[in-house]
Amino acid sequence: MKTKLALVTFIIAGSLGFEATNLGNASPCVPTPTGLIGWWPGDGDANDLAENNNGVPSNLGYGSGMVGQAFQFGGTDSYLGVSNQAVFNAITNITFECWVRNNQLKLQRYLTLTPDWVRLGMDEAPGRAVFSVALNSGQLAVIRDPTPMTSGVWYHLAGTYDGRVVRLYANGKLVAAQGAPGGTENHGAAPGVIISYFGDPRGQGMDGLLDEAALYSRALSDEEIQAHFAAGSAGMCRLRPILVSGRFSFLFGYRFRIKGEAQTTYGLEASTDLIQWTPLFSLGLTDSPVTYTDLTATNFPVLRFYRKIRKP
Repeated sequence: MKTKLALVTFIIAGSLGFEATNLGNASPCVPTPTGLIGWWPGDGDANDLAENNNGVPSNLGYGSGMVGQAFQFGGTDSYLGVSNQAVFNAITNITFECWVRNNQLKLQRYLTLTPDWVRLGMDEAPGRAVFSVALNSGQLAVIRDPTPMTSGVWYHLAGTYDGRVVRLYANGKLVAAQGAPGGTENHGAAPGVIISYFGDPRGQGMDGLLDEAALYSRALSDEEIQAHFAAGSAGMCRLRPILVSGRFSFLFGYRFRIKGEAQTTYGLEASTDLIQWTPLFSLGLTDSPVTYTDLTATNFPVLRFYRKIRKP
């Protein structure tokens, strides 16, 4: 099971607040960075924990991962496809990130922003990690790790582009960089994401385990990537609560203020143990905070936790 972010709620002078801590004795999980727009952890399903852009699995399984479970790919035409999304097309800066454990060293792809816009994978022999970005200039910026990977070993890989420089990281360290001004190529249509690959005569599908696939709309810093590698099996924190302030009323239950994005629908869920979550209802939020009262919370002083789930 993934390491979760626990919340300790407390009542002070009628106010409800919270602070974060970590469950168990494992290394602390890393808070999810800003700009996260796709996160497919591979915990026995193809769900996206960032934006609900869930994938469609094809000929894949699940195995023991670096953080809980991982996607298990068998090579040719074994992949996870995420349909075209407008949020992906808005990307000008980017980070691709994942953990990989290769069964064999061969030409293969780990993460691709289609159609071949941005790619993180393994080059042909001698099995080096490779990251490429298609630029507005029509050129393709390609960088490689000079050190070959070893089969059967977990590696943390990340590729970033900030509009000026393409960078590749392996196990938290910068291993390659190249100047690439001009920004990413604009394909004019909403792209999708492919984890592993399919339909290529060269057989670029991954053969091995891939865990914690993530896509960001910005270039993560050296420090952020190092922190994700150092977190190891703790990974990124799973829960991102929305409770910012509120109070308990003996007549009305818990009341708090939340906000979201205009023209976006969220599902609101409640829990008393951070394990079982009960849907309350769907609501449309705006950039301005709104007040919500949970009328089901009548069992004071039992602790209550809340989270919002963005709906497609």
